[in-house]
Amino acid sequence: MITKLFGTVLDTMCWGKMPSICSKLLTGQINRHDFYQTATSVIASFFLKKIDKEAAKVVFQEQQIILDLPTTDSPVPKRYKTEVPLFGTIDVAQSSFKILGTKLEVNLVKADGSSWPVLRSDDRLTGEILQIGRAGRAQ
Repeated sequence: MITKLFGTVLDTMCWGKMPSICSKLLTGQINRHDFYQTATSVIASFFLKKIDKEAAKVVFQEQQIILDLPTTDSPVPKRYKTEVPLFGTIDVAQSSFKILGTKLEVNLVKADGSSWPVLRSDDRLTGEILQIGRAGRAQ
């Protein structure tokens, strides 16, 4: 069964029961994310509570990551699915993720070591560059 809400398609799962007692798995987007970087990696946090660690899927590709994050909310679990286009290229084999209580943390290993002004390639450039680590000394 597929329904519409707020203009997006919602997945519905019935868990093998009668349709009248189906459990809807609502699909949405993650509204808040943040990132910081070092010379070799970008660490991004996607803030979402109650992510189901067993069912969560994170797929790394050179220019994007694909997130499929069901939650353990009850009585109606939610599923957050999105594709995140990345500003730069990453080393897919060395990138990793971990699920914490309030967020998904993704460690993206940079393929070329260049600085990323934004996480997403579709984000507007702000002109701000934050440096992590030691700055040079003024003499």
